Amino acid sequence: MNDHTESPTRRSSSLAMWAGYLLMAIPVIHMFLAISATFEMWQNIFAEGFWNTVAAPWTTEDVERQRNFWTQVGSFSVPMFFLGISIVWTASRNRQLPSFLGWSLLVYSFVSGFMAPAGGFWLIAIPGYLLIMHTRRWQ
Repeated sequence: MNDHTESPTRRSSSLAMWAGYLLMAIPVIHMFLAISATFEMWQNIFAEGFWNTVAAPWTTEDVERQRNFWTQVGSFSVPMFFLGISIVWTASRNRQLPSFLGWSLLVYSFVSGFMAPAGGFWLIAIPGYLLIMHTRRWQ
């Protein structure tokens, strides 16, 4: 085989790698922006000892702290970062990822983006699309 041509599997894996890297970058950027905007709250949490400093979400106690926690550390950002790591790990071993993963991310992105169009949910459509292309090229 010519050294300048790539096999469909190799191209497919690079699509999945890009999707994984994006799924790692999006939550890191989200967390950086969110935590930097509420830095004083986080200083207070650490000063209070960290343990049990966020009230249960079904109470009315310190609703602002609850909101900040659940849109930052308690959000899907952390699991999405680990999903990105898993995708990169799988793709680097030249393994096919399941097609439902890309479709799930795409649907999640569109539904959430429709409900909150000013948010960053639309960005998740990019790795979703890349994963769909990954599975199509693999076949």
